[in-house]
Amino acid sequence: MEEIKPKEKIVTKETITKPTPEPQPIVEPVPIPEIPFKLTGSRLKIILLAILGLAIAGGLICVGYRLGQKQAKPGPISTPAAVATPALDSTANWQEARAEMADGTQVSFRHPMEWSDELVYCQNLQQQPDVPPGCVKTDFLSRESAQDVATGIFGETLTINTYKVIKDVNISPEYFGPIYTALFFDKQDEPFFGLVAYIGAETEEERANSLIKTLDLILSTFRFLEEENQETSEEEILCDEPRPEVCTMECISPPPYICGSNGKFYCNKCAACADWKVDWYIIQNEPCGI
Repeated sequence: MEEIKPKEKIVTKETITKPTPEPQPIVEPVPIPEIPFKLTGSRLKIILLAILGLAIAGGLICVGYRLGQKQAKPGPISTPAAVATPALDSTANWQEARAEMADGTQVSFRHPMEWSDELVYCQNLQQQPDVPPGCVKTDFLSRESAQDVATGIFGETLTINTYKVIKDVNISPEYFGPIYTALFFDKQDEPFFGLVAYIGAETEEERANSLIKTLDLILSTFRFLEEENQETSEEEILCDEPRPEVCTMECISPPPYICGSNGKFYCNKCAACADWKVDWYIIQNEPCGI
């Protein structure tokens, strides 16, 4: 008889199965045995000494910082007392001049050396019919002329040597150049003196402004002498109260002489009555004390 062989098992892809992984044993962490920390007496002393040392060091640092602040704190700085510097008079070195009107009004003033006593600025201007650019020609006004001009003047009001002054700068349609006008008013508020300065037509604006500033300075130096040069009188003129506290330094050349009741000569009536030793003054042709 033939030996019957068992049939071979056919293995297909479907019949191949993956092996199931075997479970791995869980490894427990090995516990670290706790080592008890015991504060012995020596260790405790060391810690306390360290803390105490830190506290002392911190206190010393704090005290040192505060002491340093007190020493570094700036004290009051002494500054020298301010000394008032007198203002420079830009007209101090100017030329002295005087003018007398037909009505007897006399005036003194100062002007730059380049200007004439008639307040004309430009070479050979008198020989030219018109005022060239950059030049100035001035006319003085007596009381009558000043009153005529006053009707058309509406300008800035100033005070010069106790006198009311109206100053006006404009351009005339007929002249086509800046015209500088200034009128002085008396105690009755009537114009008694003035000047009209003509600045050359077509003068550059910067140059014209410079000339106007110069005219302003000239105007500030005007002093009137008609009261000081009045006719002499042997009558005693009493000083009014209150006495003046500030007087101008203008001093006319005698005669006449203004003589106080103390026999001294004074440059002007204001200066005489500013002296408390003077009760009255007289105006005379002879020197004081004669």
